[in-house]
Amino acid sequence: MAIERGRAVYNGRCYFCHGYDGNGSTVAAAMLDPRPRDFTQSPGLERDRIVAVLREGRPGTAMKPFTGLLSAAEIEDVAGFVAETLVECGARNTAYHTPANGWPGHQARYGAAFPFATGKLPLDVPERLLDANEQAGLALFRSACISCHQGRLARPAALGLTGPGESAAEADFWDGRADHDDGYDTPSAHDIAPALPGPSPSELLGRELYASACAECHAADGTGLNWTGRFLRPGPPDFTTWRFVDDFDAGRFARRTLDPEPGTTMPSFRGVLSARQAGAIADYVRRVFILSPGQE
Repeated sequence: MAIERGRAVYNGRCYFCHGYDGNGSTVAAAMLDPRPRDFTQSPGLERDRIVAVLREGRPGTAMKPFTGLLSAAEIEDVAGFVAETLVECGARNTAYHTPANGWPGHQARYGAAFPFATGKLPLDVPERLLDANEQAGLALFRSACISCHQGRLARPAALGLTGPGESAAEADFWDGRADHDDGYDTPSAHDIAPALPGPSPSELLGRELYASACAECHAADGTGLNWTGRFLRPGPPDFTTWRFVDDFDAGRFARRTLDPEPGTTMPSFRGVLSARQAGAIADYVRRVFILSPGQE
C-alpha cells in the first residue's frame, strides 16, 4: 500500500527533523533557522508541492533535495503519506518506541522520563521540588531521551543559571548538552568530547558552539557516529580520518559551515551563526581533531 510505503520512508528519513508526528518539535529542529515545516499546521499543503520540494529542496533552509537519495517512487509515496496522513487528517503516526524498532519494554524502562519528554514537567525545575521518582525520571531523560526529545523550559532566559536555593544540576546539564546518549542507557565513546588543554578564547567559543550546534549530527568526538549522525544519508564527514585531516582548511571549513556544499545533509548556518562564530568552530575543530597531541 502506497501510504504504508510512504510511512516507512518518512520514519527512516524525515522524522528526526520534522518529528515523528510531523509537528517539527525535535532537538534537531530547534537548532535550525528557519525551523522545519510543521505539517500538522500546514492546511492546503498539497502532495504535488511536497513532491517538488523533495526533488528540488528549499533554498535558504535545511531542506535539501532528496533526488538521488530517494527513488522517484519513494518520493511519490512519502509525499502522499505526508499530505494525506499528517496534513489533511492530522492523524498520529504509528508508534516509534516499539520492540520492532529496538525499544522493548519502553513504558517500563522509560516511563519515569515521560513527563519531561512530553513537556508536562520542565527541564529546569529545581530538583528540590521533585519527588524521588521525578528526579530519577529527569536523570533518565538527560541520559537517554534528549537525543530526540526537546522537552521544555520554564525559564528559557535562565539557561545555565540557578537561583537561591536551587541546585546546579540545570547548569551542569546545559554545560554538557553535547553529551547526548548514543545507546539509550549509557553514553558511548562518540558522546565524549576531546580534551582541550590551554584553549585560546576562539577555541573556547568554538567548543561551546560546536556542542550546541554541531555535535547533534557530527558527534562530540567528531566521527558522526552518534545517534543522529548515523541516520543521515549522506552521513556527516568523520573529522578524525586522515583524509579529512590532510584536506582541512580552516577558512574553507568556516565558509562551508555558513554555506554548505549541495548534495549533503548539512544545513546552512548563515543567519544563525556569524562569520566570527563559524571561524571559532573551525578553530576548535582544527585544535581537537587536526592538531592532535602527536601532531602539535
